[in-house]
Amino acid sequence: MAGASILREVSAGRLWDKQHAPDPDLRAEMFNWCLVHVFAQLTVQGMFDKDGMRDLEIGDILLEMSYRD
Repeated sequence: MAGASILREVSAGRLWDKQHAPDPDLRAEMFNWCLVHVFAQLTVQGMFDKDGMRDLEIGDILLEMSYRD
């Protein structure tokens, strides 16, 4: 459950194009959860074992988002 708690914490209050939709924090959390899950699956499957991709980390592909005040 620690992973879900971390994603919930970092997703809360994000500024993004869905911030005016219902439940924006939940939408951001779901987006981040999907992104992390797919990155992990691709890593396990060896999809990043190619030239120029071996040193990629999740932070290298995350979108720039800021927080609401």
